Amino acid sequence: MKQHFIDELFTLAQAVEPVRGARIAAGIVHRGKIVGYGYCHKKSHPFQAKFAKNEHAVFFHAETHAIKNALNNISVSDLKKSSLYIARARYKNTKAREWEYGLACPCAGCQSCIETFEIQNIFYTLNRKGVAIH
Repeated sequence: MKQHFIDELFTLAQAVEPVRGARIAAGIVHRGKIVGYGYCHKKSHPFQAKFAKNEHAVFFHAETHAIKNALNNISVSDLKKSSLYIARARYKNTKAREWEYGLACPCAGCQSCIETFEIQNIFYTLNRKGVAIH
């Protein structure tokens, strides 16, 4: 696990508009660099609709958005050899605008997308400063 990928995505998550209160960013890492970024946003897309946990949840999730974007840069076979990093940013103290990690475990729909593309290495933030490896 490379902490600098989590740190970069954590910074990106802070900058995105929250969707249902969540600020989440993801990245596909292949051969030591991020080849596809993604973040949660309210835009719907047919790619996300394939993996939505229900027919009303078709807005992009960070994980599926990153996978879709990575496929513009690498092949499906290279995607299988890649890692997925996910970071959630939340306010620790809203008045001081201090940030901390939040739980960024993939939902059932995103997990389905991850399994479809056979991505084996998944790293995501836990509450506070921890990172989980799946």
